[in-house]
Amino acid sequence: MNVATNLPSRRPGSFAKLLAVPLAATLMAMFFVAHAGETRNVELLWEVLLRSPHYGTTFNWVYGHYQESDTLDQLLSRCERLVEEEPENADYHRLLGMVYRRNGDGASAEKMFRAARRLDPDDSVSAAYLGESLVALKRFPEAVEALEESLKLKPPKTDLRKLLLVLIVCYEELGKTQKAAEMQKLFETLFPPEEELNAEIAEIYRAAGQFDKALARYELLVSKNDNEFAVARFSLAAADIKFQLGRGREALEDLETLLKRLDPENPMFDRMIGYRNELLGRLASLCENKGDFVSAARFQERLHRHSRHSVDVERLFVLYDRAGETDKAELAFFHLALRPGNFEQKLSAIDRMIARGRYDAVERVLDFLEIHDGARDEFLLRRWAVDCFRSLTPTALHTKK
Repeated sequence: MNVATNLPSRRPGSFAKLLAVPLAATLMAMFFVAHAGETRNVELLWEVLLRSPHYGTTFNWVYGHYQESDTLDQLLSRCERLVEEEPENADYHRLLGMVYRRNGDGASAEKMFRAARRLDPDDSVSAAYLGESLVALKRFPEAVEALEESLKLKPPKTDLRKLLLVLIVCYEELGKTQKAAEMQKLFETLFPPEEELNAEIAEIYRAAGQFDKALARYELLVSKNDNEFAVARFSLAAADIKFQLGRGREALEDLETLLKRLDPENPMFDRMIGYRNELLGRLASLCENKGDFVSAARFQERLHRHSRHSVDVERLFVLYDRAGETDKAELAFFHLALRPGNFEQKLSAIDRMIARGRYDAVERVLDFLEIHDGARDEFLLRRWAVDCFRSLTPTALHTKK
């Protein structure tokens, strides 16, 4: 019985021989996962992963299975059992480190990768993973030591690409510009072109939390590029980083300017529209959280002009109300009432208007809703509430406006 997978051992045969070839094994396992019961057949991928633990398609499928079923604790326990049962197996230590790292536990990942290095000093992959985990912890001198050791062990070309990129970032962080230039030249020789090199380095900086340096790379790519698709792609990444740096308004203006001159047929156009709208919503939320309801309402207005979703109308109504812009709030209230569906949103808006003493507006909306939706109990209850509040409120406070 296979302890690692809890599956019976397979007899030698053509299928078992094929599984010994990593690529063929991965493709076959993926086929069975896609066409049969996932819980049982993900075990085929697990077997492939145990043969050579690497980040990549196989690991992503296995990890994704546990993540989607909300059972990552079971995956972690399974890997921990492997290490307990075979404490001298470097591959199992590396696999456990991979799971720790994906879970965001950098300290535990480092411990496992170091253990894997101790058990198998000739393993370039564990050395590279140790270096990458140290970069995430911003311990660049130690990261360089591990990455240079991995490079000496002559890793396969599939691993070499990421290794060189991470080394370039580390050298730049440590001010070793000559070494960074040497690595960049080597990378360009092995993996042209320069544009993708800078894009990948920018992503490594972003993942390490070095947003200023990632932004500088993306802005360089934008300034040096004549291709409209590439300009849009890198501008989008730069805008997202600017938002993370607290420069959301600047990011929004950059996108608005680019959209004015971008061809609607550009494949990036719709994506940029979507991100622009997302950014407007983020900025509105940011201002709202700071208590700046007027600015929040202005951003929501712009979002409403572009999206026209009913949820945006409701949010616009709430922000106008919180900003004290009563006339605009009332107009948004009427727009929300005219929209089909969204019954709960309408009731919530009615309750807010009742609380603000806008009884005439509430009654007009209730008249409209009763014509289209019938005399529902929820409407009768709110008419009764309006009548009760009117009887308690001085006449001057509910004069029609």
